[in-house]
Amino acid sequence: MDAPRRRPALSRETRLLIVTIAVSAVMLLVLARFRFPSDNGPSPAAVAAPLERLAARATFEELAGIVGQLDRRLSGVTLAFRVAGAPSDRGSTREESPSYVPGLRVARDLALAQIGEGDRVQAVVGASDFTPVVVAADAVRGIALVRVPPADVTAPSLPSEGAGGWTSRYVAVVEATRGGTATRPVFLARTTPMLVPRWPQPLLETGRTLGASSGAFVFNIDGTWLGLLVADEAGGAIVPASALLQAVDDMQEGRVRVAGDVGVEVQSLTPAIRRATGASQGVVVSFVDPAGPANGHLRVGDVVDAIDGEPTYSPDTFRVRINRVDPGASVRVRVMRDRAMLELPIAVSTRAGSAAASSGVLGLQLRRVAGIGSEVVRVEARSVAALSGLREGDMITTAGSRTTPAPADLVQAWRAVAAGAGLLVGFERDGQHHVTALEKP
Repeated sequence: MDAPRRRPALSRETRLLIVTIAVSAVMLLVLARFRFPSDNGPSPAAVAAPLERLAARATFEELAGIVGQLDRRLSGVTLAFRVAGAPSDRGSTREESPSYVPGLRVARDLALAQIGEGDRVQAVVGASDFTPVVVAADAVRGIALVRVPPADVTAPSLPSEGAGGWTSRYVAVVEATRGGTATRPVFLARTTPMLVPRWPQPLLETGRTLGASSGAFVFNIDGTWLGLLVADEAGGAIVPASALLQAVDDMQEGRVRVAGDVGVEVQSLTPAIRRATGASQGVVVSFVDPAGPANGHLRVGDVVDAIDGEPTYSPDTFRVRINRVDPGASVRVRVMRDRAMLELPIAVSTRAGSAAASSGVLGLQLRRVAGIGSEVVRVEARSVAALSGLREGDMITTAGSRTTPAPADLVQAWRAVAAGAGLLVGFERDGQHHVTALEKP
């Protein structure tokens, strides 16, 4: 028999050609999956082509560069404040865990910021040798003007558009951190104008889309100032820059609306309080001032469900509802008491100390301690004393050049202080000695 024939061996060039064809076919199949995905896989809209992915990366880097340029342009225009709680109207002290609040320079030495009532500005981040002072405050709108280190900077421009709804866009929000201000881009969906009684212009409701803290300043990517972010139960809204500038003028000219007060303190409902009262919403009354207008009407344990027909969801909404009522008017307060609903008319008065800062009221009630000085018995909210950091229980040991000052000595020394100057006061707290300045606006 003839021996079987052997197949001729493939040449090296032929083998390389076969491998090249196989690799090319595999690459074509992979690229086809990007360009023409199967019916069982993701939809074409969900799979970006490779070049589109590269373009998206370039767009993000371009946006980051624009925001970086904006951050440099806003240097000196935006500031960060360290803020801590101050004594309340009854002289008690809240826990002082400092927070950081952004400010926007509206004049050479003045900055606008959202400062909570009773809070005090401790420092300007990056300017430890300067003591900031709240020179005017609007308790109804929750904003204040703070004296800051002078600087010659150009204020941001305002947008030409009105308060109508915005279409989708990228904006930049400026927030405050321990190290200063931080600017970041945020996608803002279409906004809706909303009317709020405490502001003369419609606010732009954003819901929770911004994901920024209340008090953040909002800028267009081109550097125009859009406004200030404020929070409510629904999420957030932007106060237009034009309305804020009008509020700044009002504070500087002394046209600040006086905040109303009914002399009560409230807190949020806990599950246990809900079960005990039978209330499903509202805030519970935790204190009634014996000298306040609500005394004899409200009592501790009442759950305030609504004010003038508007639901009250949180202590903040309670304060807002009362703040915006003119002193001398009355409100209808709906409360749940003993599992029954009542509606009570309560007169609104002027909050003690609400205009103290702008009028330069010292705001101290003192008690003489022989051989030591004067003990602080009470501090009015927003007064000069409150803004200086004095609290109930502090022992004032010096006032200017006077040692162991009696209450009359301190008042006399304060009256002798010229406008724009301050009185150095030494005091003892918890066994430690401190110095502060009572500044006269």
